[in-house]
Amino acid sequence: HLFAARAAPRRSHPHRRDTQTEEGLKKVAEFIREHIKNRNGILNENRCDYFKGDRLTRVLLPEVLAEGEKKKIKKRPKVLESIVDAKEANLVAQALLQSQEFYIKVHVVKDPANKQPQKEVRMMKQQTWDEAGYYVWVWDGNPFWTNVFQITMLVVFVLVACFPIWPDFMKLGLWYISVTLLVVMFVFLTIRFLLFLFVWIFGFEFWILPNLFDESLTVVESFKPVFMFERIKTTQLWWRLAISGGFIWFMYWAYTQPTEFDEFIKGQKEFVDDLYEVRSSSHRALDGGAAPVTL
Repeated sequence: HLFAARAAPRRSHPHRRDTQTEEGLKKVAEFIREHIKNRNGILNENRCDYFKGDRLTRVLLPEVLAEGEKKKIKKRPKVLESIVDAKEANLVAQALLQSQEFYIKVHVVKDPANKQPQKEVRMMKQQTWDEAGYYVWVWDGNPFWTNVFQITMLVVFVLVACFPIWPDFMKLGLWYISVTLLVVMFVFLTIRFLLFLFVWIFGFEFWILPNLFDESLTVVESFKPVFMFERIKTTQLWWRLAISGGFIWFMYWAYTQPTEFDEFIKGQKEFVDDLYEVRSSSHRALDGGAAPVTL
């Protein structure tokens, strides 16, 4: 007699059902949002974070260390214990996409002429999961830090609105901080611009913090990269000769007129000292001391 062999039913993982619930998907998405490496893009003229599909599946899969390799393995929540292979990871990724609450599939516009760090992305009509595709986050993650930021902004606004009733020592401290930041910013921008001009003479562009004034970037991204150094494509010979002449004249003047140059430096130092003394004198006057200094 021939009997058809009956395959044993596959036992489901006890946590597999968790990845099929709304709460379970949120926990998975929160883990991905925290550990995945995102890129910055522009979607409908708004800044966004996007990633490639294969990065998501690698985050979902358990880490495998080579023999002898020492590395701290990130702790995975229990909801991810059922994801043991690429097939399970892709099923969860598809479920997250179909929910339309966490990320959407997009097309990255690749323009060689665009040197901006953010690339333009456009939403695709067919929202199907593909490891080779790109996806934009539409979910901000755990709202805890968002709420903390909003409360902090509210407290700062109230403090600024109550500035007239601040005690004198707080006003004096704010004055010193403001003047110090102003002086530091002025000196930094001056050195930054002079270095750019000096290097530009030799046919290169050198900027310290090139994205410092890019309003489309976040605060952290504005400080990346630390510097930029690249060759100039156009010659602009006459402009470079004119700037060279300006540098040579200034160095000649500083060398042949040391007294005037020293007086110039001394005048700048006295001006900075006066900025600090004005507020300090006003503060002493309020305490019954000398009359305030006026400029």
